[in-house]
Order: sequence, then structure tokens, then C-alpha cells
Amino acid sequence: MKNNSKVIMYLLVILIVGCLAAGGLGYSRSLTTKSNDPGSGNNNDNNGGKTKEYNVNYKYYLDGIEVEEEVKDEKEKTDSENFEGASESKRLYSFDKYSCSNEVKGTWNDEEWKFTPVLTADATCRLYFIKNTHEVKVIGVNATLKDNADNEIVKVEKDLETKVNLKPTAGYKYASHDCSNRTEASYDAEKNILTIKSAPKDSECTVSFAVSAFTAQVKVQNGNIDSKDENKKANYGESLTFAVVPSENYGRPTIDCTNGQTGTYNNGSFTIRSLTNDTVCTISFTISKNKVTLNVENGTVINVDNSETPNVKETTNNGVVTFGISKNDGYLLTNPELTCNDENVRIIHASGTITISGVTKDTVCTVKLKKDESTTTNPDNGEGEGEGGNTNTGNENGEGGN
Repeated sequence: MKNNSKVIMYLLVILIVGCLAAGGLGYSRSLTTKSNDPGSGNNNDNNGGKTKEYNVNYKYYLDGIEVEEEVKDEKEKTDSENFEGASESKRLYSFDKYSCSNEVKGTWNDEEWKFTPVLTADATCRLYFIKNTHEVKVIGVNATLKDNADNEIVKVEKDLETKVNLKPTAGYKYASHDCSNRTEASYDAEKNILTIKSAPKDSECTVSFAVSAFTAQVKVQNGNIDSKDENKKANYGESLTFAVVPSENYGRPTIDCTNGQTGTYNNGSFTIRSLTNDTVCTISFTISKNKVTLNVENGTVINVDNSETPNVKETTNNGVVTFGISKNDGYLLTNPELTCNDENVRIIHASGTITISGVTKDTVCTVKLKKDESTTTNPDNGEGEGEGGNTNTGNENGEGGN
């Protein structure tokens, strides 16, 4: 009895191994069909009038991966894209292709969700299906997605595009994107949108952004800039400085930069601070008109030009202006005190004419005339003259004759 039990056990093991080897993970079933083998002759003659049976074994694949269960026609309800508040039923899978061993052919009926082989021999048929909707994980490098996250999982339906917004970190711009499993996508750097065109499998798309390097170009009117300084590059937020010199007698630049950038000019240096975009800056120098104001204490400026402001004149850069002055009564034109609020200018006086030179900015100068001391009355002399007068008067009255 023990020996018989062992024999039975061995037979069961051999049978199970044989079944697994023949069927794998698929499903086996026996189909009855007449032989289509041309070499078999008349089936009734060769088979004694009996119908020949062949076995077919099915294996199922989803997105190229073998699965342990039959892929059935499953559906899910989703919100309608055409009617608000309505729902529609969508298939989860689509039939893709098949392959059968021993050159067995067959047909697929999509409505009945059924594969029918034409068996001419025992065969194994592999049925391939694909998901109609796949999940794609979008990962942003130096960028943020929905709710400021660094990744987002989106569903991509078959034959439909899916768009994902990615906001680059400040100072970064699009560099590249890479998707797995043959997922196709494109990126619009102007709108910051990743468009997933197709996703044959669940996959990942990584969109990378690199620190932005911007170009600044400087153009100068009525001035000069070194040719090597006309174009410079800097990363986001960095500053650039250019050596710019106005032409002679020009100054007071106007500055215009594109793309919202700004710049400042000071003593031969033009600076763009915190560059955030490509830009072209134009610096236009105008002919310098520096205002010179002359104030005269104890005198006045002669209005030779019938000007409303005779004590104010304009001159070009490093120019020269002259004023004629007159004195008040009791003051001298000689050796006046001359001062200016710009120590770099030169002011001189000659014969009632004030000359101011070396003017590079608005300047105020003052001329202070000195008092003429020679015209001051002597009190002692005044009293003597009075007494003398009295004597003369007394003589006229006859008193002096005594």
C-alpha cells in the first residue's frame, strides 16, 4: 500500500509539472474543430468519421506584461467632457494584437470581446491588450507644479493630449525633458506647459530647468563704448557694468532698456542691476547745458541782453560765461570777494566783467563788492567847518570887525 501511494504521488507531481509546462500562467481549454490540414485527406476516412479535437492555451498581456488573469472588457464611469454634470462609460482596455504558435490564425471581435482561432493544431495564443488610460508622473527640477509640489501624477487617455503647467523657479529657464516608456511630450517655454501627446505605458516625465543666463547689449548715442563691452552675459539677478564716455560737450544721458530692465549712469560707468531678462539698453547723451547763477552783493548784474534773469546763463560742458556788473553808490568794483559752490570752476574779475570757466554742472557764484572807505565823512572836520561858518557869519554881522 505504501508503494502504491508513492507511485500515485509521483504520477501527480509529473502531471502537475506537465500542465504547468504546457499552460504557463494562461488559461487552457479544449476546442473541437475539423482538421484543416490539406495532407490529412478526408477527415471522415482518416479519423474514422470522428471530429478531430485541438487544444488552445491562452496567455494574456497588458501593456506588454503577462498577467495571471484574463483581461476582461471592464469599464469605468467618468465625468462627461461635453455635458456638465453627466457621466459616460469608458473602456479600461483595448485589444492590440495576437500571436499563436503552429501558425494558427484567428480573428478578434471587439463588440463581443472575443478571440476566435482557426485551429489546425494544438496552439498557444497570446493576446495583447493596452490600457486606455495611463498614469504619468511629472517631475519638475527647479520648478513647481500644482499646489507648489515638485511632482504631479496625471492621467493620459489614449489618443488624447494632457497638458501640465510647470512654473520655473525664479531665475531658471527650460533646459530639457525626458519621458520613460516611449511616452511622447513637448514643452512650451513661453507658456510653461508640458503637453503629453501619448503614453503607451505608465511612465515618468522629468522636466529640468537651468539657471538663466541673459545677454545685455548697450548702444550709445553721442558717446563711446568699448566694442568688447557692447555685449555681456550674466546669470539671473547678477549686475553688469559698462564703461561709457560721452562725447565732448555732451552729458545728461537718457536711458531706455527693453524687457523691463533699468540702468544707471554715473561718472563714466553704466550699470544694470539685478538682470532678469535679455535686454538692449540705449544711452543717449544730450549736449550739456549747465546753468550758472551769479549773485552780486552791493551791486547788480548788467542786463545787456534784456533777459528776464540777467544773472543766470547757460553754457555747454566745460564752457565759459561772462557777466557785466555795476556797483552801488559807496562801493568799489576793484578787488571784490569771489566765491562759487563748485570749487572746480574758475572765476575772475577784470574791469567790471566777471568770467566763469570750467563749468561741468549747475553752479552758483557770488561777487561781494567792498565799501569805498574814501567817501566816509570825518566828524571832526564837520565841527570845524561849522565853527568857521559861524565866524564868517559873525564877520558879516560886524562882530568880527571888533
